[in-house]
Amino acid sequence: MISFNNVTKIYPSGAKAVDGLSLDIEQGEFLVLLGPSGSGKTTVIRMIAGLDQPTTGELLFDGKPAAVKKLPPRNRGVAFVFQEGGLLPHLNVYNNIAFGIKLCKTVKYEHAEIDKRVRDAANTMELRDLLLRKPHQLSGGQRQRVSLARALALSPKVFLLDEPLSALEPALRTALRLEIKKLHKQTGATFVYVTHDRTEAMTLGTRIALLNNGRLEDAAPPSALYNTPKTKFAASFMGAMNFIKPAALGLNDTTSNIKEIGVRPENISLSAINAKDKTNLTAVIIMTENLGSEQLIHAALDSGDSITIKTTDNITFANGVKVALHIDKKRLHYFTD
Repeated sequence: MISFNNVTKIYPSGAKAVDGLSLDIEQGEFLVLLGPSGSGKTTVIRMIAGLDQPTTGELLFDGKPAAVKKLPPRNRGVAFVFQEGGLLPHLNVYNNIAFGIKLCKTVKYEHAEIDKRVRDAANTMELRDLLLRKPHQLSGGQRQRVSLARALALSPKVFLLDEPLSALEPALRTALRLEIKKLHKQTGATFVYVTHDRTEAMTLGTRIALLNNGRLEDAAPPSALYNTPKTKFAASFMGAMNFIKPAALGLNDTTSNIKEIGVRPENISLSAINAKDKTNLTAVIIMTENLGSEQLIHAALDSGDSITIKTTDNITFANGVKVALHIDKKRLHYFTD
């Protein structure tokens, strides 16, 4: 288990990259570090790798301090997969995969063992027919497979992946997500994966740690982070959410600390205004976006609040038409910030 206990990282420039992080990463889990650029994600995995050290606080591996003098990077059992792959251009695929093993200081592997590890990793990542090619002869997806194979050949306890798919086109990203998920299941190792992409986080992680300005907003399984966010930032970063003033929904309790009510677009439906409707909530259609399998309908409440409705129904209300809104009250989120 990897534990951050109130860890802060301040760089010599004075920039505070991580601010008071307390987080346990369980052995064998797939933890995704999610957040916008500059939220501290890469700094967190660099500290796990031993490339950066906490300014204050404590980083532990299995309950033991992970200071560089006590636990240097080469003894941590981690393998790093970089955004651009980090392949050596003058080496072929075989030697790129073997490179990390040959550099290993803690264990000296015989040639036969190195060869076995390289070929096993290449087979797992479907590279067996590409071993003699140089990186410039590979596609972007193939280069990242080589980078993953190089990490796999080390048999690490922890895989650290820093936005490894961000430079790839969407179809390749989808295919490699499946490969990474499969690799996690096959190895049983701990995966710590950095991304700013919510879809990657939701599909890959057994748990997501959401960072914002160096601070941990929340850490929870993907479904919990989406369905029961603790903060407005978490709610909006995990997907579109409408924020509405309580008074607009007829909630005028001045004793409450609730300042905003959130509701996701898919939890709202609309219909033509009918005197028999059990809703007093109406809105004027501003614009409809047809996305093929669904529609996003943008409207304005009487209070002036903007609201977006997502529907799979073929709705054809014209702009400027007033409609009745029906909100699933079981799906409301209440925020005090």
